[in-house]
Amino acid sequence: VASFTPSDCQAIIDTHFKPDGAEEAKTGDLVDQSVNPHRKTKVCWIPENDPVVLYLFNQALIANSKACWGFDIDSCEQGQLGEYTPGGHYDWHSDEEFFNKEKGRHRKVSLVMQLSDPDTYDGGDLIIGLKEDAKALREQGSIIVFPSEMQHKVIPVTRGTRYSIVLWCNGPVMR
Repeated sequence: VASFTPSDCQAIIDTHFKPDGAEEAKTGDLVDQSVNPHRKTKVCWIPENDPVVLYLFNQALIANSKACWGFDIDSCEQGQLGEYTPGGHYDWHSDEEFFNKEKGRHRKVSLVMQLSDPDTYDGGDLIIGLKEDAKALREQGSIIVFPSEMQHKVIPVTRGTRYSIVLWCNGPVMR
């Protein structure tokens, strides 16, 4: 179900995606991050205290509770607003690989919010799980929440531009 209207989604893009401040997305952990061929995306960052990030964090907490995952979540990272243009993609990966383990932190829940009208781009499907047909909702304004250890990818965009926000929710390292 869409939580944001198309005009809300466009306002988020207009407010937070600054082409001159966008950077090539990196992969890795806090110690070793690099631009690599597994991911082709431009990103801008949305502070943790931004109202959009706070709302999305709350949605992740609700999903954690409703799904009975039982993760101990106490914070989130900055929101990452991504721009996928033709050729843009992100190969199979997991968001949780003990990302902040050395600091006693653990990514537990990931959230993706679709900002683009699905009729304005082709490709760019978010696939969660290891089945190619496990495509997530493309509806503009929809929010998808899943455990961070789940494998997922974004298939290459072939036309247009796909914008989305990713949010990672953290808590103490699981024992």
